[in-house]
Amino acid sequence: MQLHINTYGTYVHVCDQMFEVRRRLDSGEVEKKPFSAQKVTHIIMTTGTSLSADAIKLAMIHNVDIVFVEQSGDPIGRVWHAKLGSTTRIRKRQLQASLSVVGVSWVKTWLLTKMDNQLQFIKDLKKHRPQHADFLADKLTRIEALCVSVNTLEAPQVAAIAETLRGLEGTAGRLYFETLSYVLPKEYQFSGRSTRPARDAFNAFLNYAYGILYGKVEKALMVAGVDPYLGFLHRDDYNQLSMVFDFIEPYRIYAMR
Repeated sequence: MQLHINTYGTYVHVCDQMFEVRRRLDSGEVEKKPFSAQKVTHIIMTTGTSLSADAIKLAMIHNVDIVFVEQSGDPIGRVWHAKLGSTTRIRKRQLQASLSVVGVSWVKTWLLTKMDNQLQFIKDLKKHRPQHADFLADKLTRIEALCVSVNTLEAPQVAAIAETLRGLEGTAGRLYFETLSYVLPKEYQFSGRSTRPARDAFNAFLNYAYGILYGKVEKALMVAGVDPYLGFLHRDDYNQLSMVFDFIEPYRIYAMR
């Protein structure tokens, strides 16, 4: 069970060794809802809400993940158990892979899986939109050609082909989102991706879904002992979760669908 606490003024604390969610109703009454700590897996707190130190302690005892997010869904931070969940050997291997042909193989796999997901989604859309068949067929052909280009790239390490990979991925993404906009009803069509801020309803929904997905991917990596900051393809900027951005690529389709 996941608790998504996103109503302004909502407070999470502990009562009888259970999480209790309290919020004031429009009538002035205080609504109280208890949740078993054994059944809760995640607590997602948006800005404008709060929780007690005792609730954090109870969450740590039961390995409940606490994630703080913006109202848009973008993660701000998380409360995590103080002990590492794996050996340092995993992170050493991760660093070695990032500087070798192993990293090239993984990056190509992630990007090709992402692009194949895009192709399959467009093919699904095409089945029920015969009026757009020519347009969709053209986009499929162009994205398939980009997949071939990614697949044929070879290098001793990712850095040697990173710009090329990002360029191919970006072109595929532009074609893909042009396709999604084209098949939407007129009132929901959009002009490219926009993040901060989203310029339309489609991007607002997608940004929120991606925000939740980022949090899930980050936790999965941390549980596996993988450093979420040590990526292969995305740049090593200050405080950037580069490995999260790399590893999320094959799973973006869940948000897109």
